[in-house]
Amino acid sequence: MDPDMNARLLAEVTTLLRQQQELMTKLVNRPPAEKRVEGISMPKYSGSLGESLELFLDQARLFFEAKDIDYMHPSNSRRVLAMMVSNLQGQTAAWYVTQQSSIDTIDELADALRREFIPADLQERLRDALYKLKQREGRDLADYVTRYRQLIMRVKDMSE
Repeated sequence: MDPDMNARLLAEVTTLLRQQQELMTKLVNRPPAEKRVEGISMPKYSGSLGESLELFLDQARLFFEAKDIDYMHPSNSRRVLAMMVSNLQGQTAAWYVTQQSSIDTIDELADALRREFIPADLQERLRDALYKLKQREGRDLADYVTRYRQLIMRVKDMSE
């Protein structure tokens, strides 16, 4: 065999091996594929006082875990953020349009939502509502228990 031909073949094989190694590295480092899970959907959040932002964030985290999406992995950051903001509704969706240039991660989104939609006196309001909660005559006990659970779940400290 001709030495030039051997050199060309060796160069081609070396190039192919390098390309194959690059592909293998990409395959190893890519995040796992999203799983399809029946009956689970991304939660929605509209920013009303009756809603719990923390519950929305926790349900979103569970949604990503169920779908096997590593929401903290940097390569998923844009996708996860897009999924979360596409489920903001009403005033939160309108607010996000004006803030999107300053929000790049879900942590930044969560912090910004807390600043904008959680009033400083929310805990006081929740404690007051809990204090005023009564089972009215003729009203179903289940309604009272449901309302109580909704309130107590959001109260962080009852000491005041």
